[in-house]
Amino acid sequence: MGFSPAAMAGPLGVLSGGWRIRVALACARFVDAQVLLLDEPTNHLDLPGILQLKAFVASECDGVTLVIVSHDRSFLDDTVDQIIHLQAGALTYYDGNYSTFVTTTTEQRASRARQRDAAERKADLARASVAADRERAARSGDAKKQAAVASKARKLADRTGLEVNARGHRFKLNRDRAGYHDSVRGQVADEVVEADVVWRLPPPPPLRGSGPLLTADGLAGGYDPGAPPVIAGVTLCVEPGGRLALFGANGRGKTTLLRLLAGSLAPSAGRLSVRPGVRVAHFTQHTVDEVRARATPALTALREAVAGMDEQGAYAALGAVGLGGVTARQPLSSLSGGQVMRWALARHAATAPHVWLLDEPTNHLDLESGEALLAALQAYEGAIVVVSHDVHFLRSLGGGLAYRVGKGRLTRAPVP
Repeated sequence: MGFSPAAMAGPLGVLSGGWRIRVALACARFVDAQVLLLDEPTNHLDLPGILQLKAFVASECDGVTLVIVSHDRSFLDDTVDQIIHLQAGALTYYDGNYSTFVTTTTEQRASRARQRDAAERKADLARASVAADRERAARSGDAKKQAAVASKARKLADRTGLEVNARGHRFKLNRDRAGYHDSVRGQVADEVVEADVVWRLPPPPPLRGSGPLLTADGLAGGYDPGAPPVIAGVTLCVEPGGRLALFGANGRGKTTLLRLLAGSLAPSAGRLSVRPGVRVAHFTQHTVDEVRARATPALTALREAVAGMDEQGAYAALGAVGLGGVTARQPLSSLSGGQVMRWALARHAATAPHVWLLDEPTNHLDLESGEALLAALQAYEGAIVVVSHDVHFLRSLGGGLAYRVGKGRLTRAPVP
């Protein structure tokens, strides 16, 4: 599992979260487990650790039943052959990995939408027919015809046709209830329709002139003046609309580099140049823990954090990241890690930065929220520098440069 002799002889309590996960996996391997339950196993692991975990699953778990809870799409794609979807208290089983699950459920939603549209068109035609019959009966003055039309209208209001869904079951379209409902053998089961999670980031304001937004020339920095720098010799440019991905093992200087680029850590050597007027937003790994310590309502906290923001603007900013409604008035301390991450995103987005510096932004996010963040960043017009161990996230951000951070140096390299 990669432990040094000193680490093996030391206490468990001094190990990082990633190394503790390796200890747990070693225990499972030692007891020859038949069923292995992994709850967010990639949390706290760096990219080499995740690759090692994938190799462990592939080589050491033959004949072992694995049940994995994870928000790491790449990990799921490489390790599982069945997805169990928990929704509205029910479990649905899908063959294949996570990407196959996404394709299948997307096709199913599209099919159900087509069925609902077809049923609604049929209902519209039936209502038009009843309206025409009612008008003819009224002109004729025939009471029997009028009664027959009224009876037809009542039946239509309760039930418009019998349709067949994708499973071959017959269902009725009922428009007296909210939404549309599949009824099999007389029982109405409301279909759970989850709205797509969509986040919006405002575009940065225009800048005068041209050229890079940030330029690092031989940049170096650390935390102990008497020790060698954590990272050194960094030379790079962040261009307008650029995408830079940073990856590597923990403790190699990725977070330090972001702090240097943000200006929150003074360089020990080299120079950082910032184009006049450029706004930089820095999302740190510890943002969620810092924010969740506050009992201030999310709406109030956002107004306090962003000078000049009124209540309407705060509502709009929170709504843009899916925190509208009653959630906006809840204390930050009561929100989930993913919700707090969205609040922090809204806080930074309110300043309309030209450059986002993101340190592990998908931590605390479920898969749907991670995809929403990815889509928002893909559409964002400014520049992005991101540190992440999420391979799918780094690959999908696309259109930019990837750097491996190791041994205090920056090296161009493809995402593993």
